[in-house]
Amino acid sequence: MKNLIILIIAAFLFSGCSREEKGDDDPIYGVVMGNFVDFSIHNEAGEDLLDPNNPDAYQAHEIEVYYFVDGKRHIYGKGSGLTLYQNLDFNTLDTLEYRVGFLLNSEENGTSPVTTYVKWSPTDTDTLMSTYERNNGSVILKKFWYNGELKGVDYQYMFDLEK
Repeated sequence: MKNLIILIIAAFLFSGCSREEKGDDDPIYGVVMGNFVDFSIHNEAGEDLLDPNNPDAYQAHEIEVYYFVDGKRHIYGKGSGLTLYQNLDFNTLDTLEYRVGFLLNSEENGTSPVTTYVKWSPTDTDTLMSTYERNNGSVILKKFWYNGELKGVDYQYMFDLEK
């Protein structure tokens, strides 16, 4: 979680820097990777579906993440042994709510959204689509869709889901 806060602070610091003239030969002063989202997930009764003490919770070792690249799904990661920046990690915030963070597909493909699939269980898969702002080597989440519904605009990355 500390890395996430440091990344956000770095994004703000670098966004304040500017130059009067910019050209292709300008050096890169810093790289910000803002291609992640963070979820809390509850059912209709308000039960936390990421809490390992909940018998109906998603099992971290079963979660799979796929990137859609070159017309095919490619597995990116599986299981709770991965870290937040590799794929997913269960974290408890001060609210005692479990959250899961995903590193989204950020492949360069022109201006169209790129796709990430999250397979929560054998019968439950969600589609995450995203567009990015790219500037001097940085990649920052610009728009985010969850199962076709626009959820985030302009660097919003934390979401609460009901399943």
